[in-house]
Parts: sequence; structure tokens; C-alpha cells
Amino acid sequence: MTAPLSPCAAPGCARPALSRGLCGAHYQRQRRGVSLERPLGATSGPPPGEPMSQVTTHVPLESKRALEAHAEHSALSLYALLRRILEEWLEARRPRPQ
Repeated sequence: MTAPLSPCAAPGCARPALSRGLCGAHYQRQRRGVSLERPLGATSGPPPGEPMSQVTTHVPLESKRALEAHAEHSALSLYALLRRILEEWLEARRPRPQ
């Protein structure tokens, strides 16, 4: 009969420790130099609890031209237009109190 494995030493992780006190996923992260604080599955973006300051995306050239034309017609910068679109999209998906 084998002894139960101790839990992973990474904050908030309950997986069994396999090597150097860490589970397999956190051990690989440590080897690659990725923060152990970041939730598993997250490989980019700000640390947990910090707001995102920049978003990079790729859009088809036709869509970019349409957005630029809409921004110019609205007297907004492309950044301001995209921010407004994103804020409206997030607001529409925010849960409403019942």
C-alpha cells in the first residue's frame, strides 16, 4: 500500500504533488518560468486581479475598413469605437438581478 501523495505547493492547487512539491502542470510551468499564481490554462494576460490594459486581435481587412469608416462617421478614434463596442457587448451579457 502506498502513502497518499501530498497536495501541490502552488497556491490554490489541490492536485497531488509529483515532483519537487508540485503537480505535473505546475512543475512544467516552473520549468518554463511561468508564474505559478496564474490559473491553470491561462498562459497570457495580466496576473489574477489586475485589469487588462491591452487587447490584440486580428480582423479581416474588409472588417477593419468598415470599422474605420464607422469610426470616422461617428467622429471617434478607432480605439474609442472598439472600446464602446466592447463595453456595450459586456453590458448586454452582464447578469441582471432577479
